[in-house]
Amino acid sequence: MSCPICGYKKTFVVAKKFQGFVQGTYFDIYHCNRCYTRFIHVKHIDQALYDLIYGNNKYGSRNTSGYDRYLRYAKQVKKEKDPLRFLSDEESSFFPVHWFFKAKPDGGRSYDLLDVGCGYGYLTYALNSLGHGAVGIDVSAKVIRFAKAHFGSHFFKADLKSYKSKEGYNKKYDIIIATELIEHLEKPREFIEECLRLLKKDGRIIISTPNMDYYRKRVWGTELPPVHTLWLSRKSFEHLAQEMNVKVEFVDFHERIGKRENDLIEFLLSKKEITPLPAVDKQGKPCAGRIKIIESPFRKAVRKIILSYPVRYAAHKITNLISSEPLTLGVILQKK
Repeated sequence: MSCPICGYKKTFVVAKKFQGFVQGTYFDIYHCNRCYTRFIHVKHIDQALYDLIYGNNKYGSRNTSGYDRYLRYAKQVKKEKDPLRFLSDEESSFFPVHWFFKAKPDGGRSYDLLDVGCGYGYLTYALNSLGHGAVGIDVSAKVIRFAKAHFGSHFFKADLKSYKSKEGYNKKYDIIIATELIEHLEKPREFIEECLRLLKKDGRIIISTPNMDYYRKRVWGTELPPVHTLWLSRKSFEHLAQEMNVKVEFVDFHERIGKRENDLIEFLLSKKEITPLPAVDKQGKPCAGRIKIIESPFRKAVRKIILSYPVRYAAHKITNLISSEPLTLGVILQKK
């Protein structure tokens, strides 16, 4: 199989019949030594998978795969004084966006922003609350209806190509944001090329994605295929940047202490190979191993201690001493 990032043809299979997101589905996992990318072969991604993720079935998202947290963000974000900081504290995938606007405010400049794969719309809302002109797009009609109802009219059901072709919306943007998106795509190179066409001169693409360099010992350390089709490394983006003649910058996560993870525990767990469990069966019913378990009072107390700020702070400092890789890759690609 040719690598979807660099086109290298001499890729090889590192795992045959690897467990998929749906019980009874299996995928071969390919590896590219040229750009250090892992991927599956996929011709078409069934939109029904995302109906499961967003809870558009009788079981709902709460028990399918943990994606219910996105609905929690959407319900909470309006209550926060600093919505972007709130999202960044909750989940590392939002930190690159917060990091950019905190580190490079450009004297309070207002940006024209496009949030691709906006989901329920909370990140688009957070950016607009800072005074920017942000528009969100997503392929799911369900989440766009929610976003419009809760956060205004800045949302459109579209992918990047269809949005670009819409009359009246073919404009240029300062920044295009894609948090936890590129790993879902069939054709990531085409996506980056489309983004570059929509950017102004010196425009930037801010990307976050699970970091393959963090999980050196796992065959596949990201969401099960075909929900995730790619697993990318720093080298993946360095190759893309060179091929497309753009600048690449990686976000420094050393200052981030997330509210919902203990960095040292996450790091130690990353060194262990795990047996993947499917999220749902073929009827969409949650598989037992992926259902959220109600914790005992003792486990709740232990978790509270582990996630207390002093413990998280100490764990963060120790992890920085023994590991240079973050759980999430934050990437900024800039037009020259």
